[in-house]
Amino acid sequence: MENTLKYAERGVRLKVTGISEHVCGFGLKQLNKFGIKEGANLEIDPAFVSQVLLNRKGRDVLLGYESARMIVVGERRLTDLKPGESGKITDMEGGYEANSRFKELGMDEGTEIILKSYPHLGEQYVRCQGVKIFNENMKELLKLPPVEYIIVDVNGTEKQISFMKTGEKGKIAKVIAEKGNREKFDREWIKEGNEIEIMHRLDPESIPLMVKVENKSHVIGAGLTEKIFVEKI
Repeated sequence: MENTLKYAERGVRLKVTGISEHVCGFGLKQLNKFGIKEGANLEIDPAFVSQVLLNRKGRDVLLGYESARMIVVGERRLTDLKPGESGKITDMEGGYEANSRFKELGMDEGTEIILKSYPHLGEQYVRCQGVKIFNENMKELLKLPPVEYIIVDVNGTEKQISFMKTGEKGKIAKVIAEKGNREKFDREWIKEGNEIEIMHRLDPESIPLMVKVENKSHVIGAGLTEKIFVEKI
């Protein structure tokens, strides 16, 4: 089944079936340089991601890619696992602060985890106690990136703020952040005990992808990934 590179499955062999006529001259030059043309075979690198979704003791945890690289499962980094693979954490790098954040998220050496997927969630706009009333353009709302370790109690269930849906409200149970970020959150009234509401979620922008063509890896810009048509071999 034909798809664009932007939405194609990672880690499988793909065949280029066509290039959009709307690719500019510079883009075509880059693709030709990389050997990406109709009929070429390629594979999207599954490790080139910005977020990692895993399951720990039945609860989903969203990590940033750099944080996920610090976690070793068996003899591999967490980011080397494929979706569906599982194992026990054997080591955690990154120093005291990073390890403290992992432990607050319920992860420690010996913890069994399952890597679920490599998602790309958009930014979310929130309203919290003390924040100005938002206007129709959402300009007065605080904007948070997809991966923030803020735990919210929603109707008796604690979840990472990333998993809250638009319109959901809850009470902040824990803010897991480095000292500088914790102070910034505190100024914005994101602190334990305060009410918070998800007002709007911004879809993720197109992201670049790393592909392997004839054993060479190339990064394809976000604007090109939706202009290359592929099918699974």
